[in-house]
Amino acid sequence: MNDLAVLTDHEGHFDFDTESAGTATTLRVNKPGFYGSPDGESASTLSIQPTQAMPVTVRLYPEALITGSVTTRDGAPVPDVLITPQRSLYTDQGQQWIPMPPRQTNSRGEYRIVVPAGDYRLETSSGTRQTTSGQSILPQMYPSNNSSGNSGYLHVGSGQEEHADFHADPVPTFTIPIRLEPDSGRGYASLTAATETGAVFPVPLVRNGANSAIEMPSGSYVLTAMRMRSDGVEFAQASVTVSGPGSQGVTLNFVSVSAIPVQLVVDSQSTSDNVPLPTVAQLGLHLSPADQIPSTMRVAPYSGDSFRPTPGRYRLFSRGGGTWFIKSASYGSADLLQQEMLVAPGAGSSPIIVTVSNQTGSLSGTVNIGGTLQSAWVYLIPNFPSATPFYSVHSASNGSFSLNSLPPGSYRAIAFEVRSQVDYHSSAMLEPYASYLNTVTVTTGGKASVDIDGVPAAEMHP
Repeated sequence: MNDLAVLTDHEGHFDFDTESAGTATTLRVNKPGFYGSPDGESASTLSIQPTQAMPVTVRLYPEALITGSVTTRDGAPVPDVLITPQRSLYTDQGQQWIPMPPRQTNSRGEYRIVVPAGDYRLETSSGTRQTTSGQSILPQMYPSNNSSGNSGYLHVGSGQEEHADFHADPVPTFTIPIRLEPDSGRGYASLTAATETGAVFPVPLVRNGANSAIEMPSGSYVLTAMRMRSDGVEFAQASVTVSGPGSQGVTLNFVSVSAIPVQLVVDSQSTSDNVPLPTVAQLGLHLSPADQIPSTMRVAPYSGDSFRPTPGRYRLFSRGGGTWFIKSASYGSADLLQQEMLVAPGAGSSPIIVTVSNQTGSLSGTVNIGGTLQSAWVYLIPNFPSATPFYSVHSASNGSFSLNSLPPGSYRAIAFEVRSQVDYHSSAMLEPYASYLNTVTVTTGGKASVDIDGVPAAEMHP
């Protein structure tokens, strides 16, 4: 704050003279072992007006801790293994997995990772690691895809510690013959293998004339290959079980990854006079894999108005905002606002048909927290099928907010003092804040309003 610094006293109090500054000043607060926000920012930053009511309260959030070890099943430590936490966050474009800085196990096979509070999955080193005996240590995922009795996440609260142990027994590796069909003898193929726990690691391909082979640890895997050609991309996938010398080889049958065009259709009730039509890019369309955890890879439009997804299941998302919204979307018989999109191997070029409309409404209101109108994060959750999971806006310092160009329909509205990137369609997430939920209806051309009692930060992170 104007290059001044003070330490808080034993009760956390501090004092600055803001009136003499005459202008708005920035207050930055940090403390080792704490974050400045639930998102993991290093410090808490506030803009202070000279006439602002005092005192101000600044919240810091204790670091969370994930600890554990990597050992063989007989208890021998496995050093030098990278552990990467991936944090689950939700935005208006769906769920995202954000990799956090990895940590390496020490000589005792132990690791310690400081993270912001949240939901995580842990993954060990992204590739097989050769031991001095010629064996390999496979990467693992925690919680695993095939484990039962868990939510699929490791939840760690602010100031809390969670423990996750990995058992990594070295396994022997074997040479497996592999055939690439069709095989022109040219074209680079990139191979990966997915373990039964969901972890993925690269598989080097060794070519020797007409013969090809891969080195694989014993176990069962799903082998996936991508091959770049001058005329596009090819994809192949096969299951393989490696049990010892002489294990049956595997054949990868490549198919072209076809372009799936996006066809934009304007709703018949829309106003098109002097209103520019949206492009696929302006709608923020993308496909998110529904059968990959964590699904860090998104499929963005190719050449502006088409997708090239590999075979699998996908969900369609659209960025919120803009004059136009997606009223409906379909791929074949699938309603993409309610169903997943299934892309089969060798799928044709049937289009994704997206109907857009500019027949929208607006919403305005205020946020009151603890009897004071103030800034907060406002979330608007559609109660109807939508390509945008929610709409959000940060209210002004006087609590006022507005959201324009909203699709007509019923919404749930809720406000939080600090940003919260969670699944707002989860009843378990919203249940603790049921008393703060509001229902509001936006009509075409209408101007709805709602005044919201927001959730205090102390209640979000007690």
